[in-house]
Order: sequence, then structure tokens, then C-alpha cells
Amino acid sequence: MKVVKYDKFQLLLGDNSRSLFDYFQVEELHGLSLTECLNYPEPLKPGTEGVYIWGMANLSPIPDDLPYVFLNMHRMHGDYRDITTIMHETVHMGLLIYNYDLDNEEEIVSWAEYWANIIYSEHLSKL
Repeated sequence: MKVVKYDKFQLLLGDNSRSLFDYFQVEELHGLSLTECLNYPEPLKPGTEGVYIWGMANLSPIPDDLPYVFLNMHRMHGDYRDITTIMHETVHMGLLIYNYDLDNEEEIVSWAEYWANIIYSEHLSKL
């Protein structure tokens, strides 16, 4: 797992869906389970549809740890679909960081767009 800590969240870049459970050393995480994950085989070819976790943004199960954005790198394509996946997860993170206060909708979306561009350009643009 590649971990990048930012001020308000951490970015977790995993090799597969299981890596999220392994990183936090848990059997269950936000309604998902390691057992279900293991029974849902990842495709052999990277970038192929059908993984248990494509991406996720949520609170860390570790007390006082930063919330996380997880991206399953096995699922990334190396094209425009990666940025839409990242934007999807950064919107979730923006909502969490802004306490789901939709009075800040424009700021949340702008925050998510900014971080999606950072994440893509620093970690995925060369796939």
C-alpha cells in the first residue's frame, strides 16, 4: 500500500481490494467484509471491470487517524476513467471534511476538483 498523508486526509493506493483490509488490519470496514472480498476474485487483467472495491473515502478505523481516500490501482485504466473515479472519491471526502454542510456546496466541489487533479497528476498520470 502506498500511503500519502495530506493535511486533512490520507491517500491510500492499494494493489487490490484486499489491501485496504490488510492496511487497517480489520475483518470488516464500513459495511464491507474481508470474507466477501476474498470470495470476489479480482480480474487477472488490470483495468478490467469487476473488483470488490474500486475506491472508497471514509473515516479511518484507527482512532485519531486521518480519514482516507482509497484507490484500487488494479482497477485503474490509465485514461479519463481514472480522473472520474478520483473525483467521485474526493467529493465524498469533501463532504466528510465539510461535515456534509451543503451550504458550502460550491466550496466542497471546488475542493474535490482541486484534490482530484493533484492525486491524478502526482500518482496516476503516468499509468
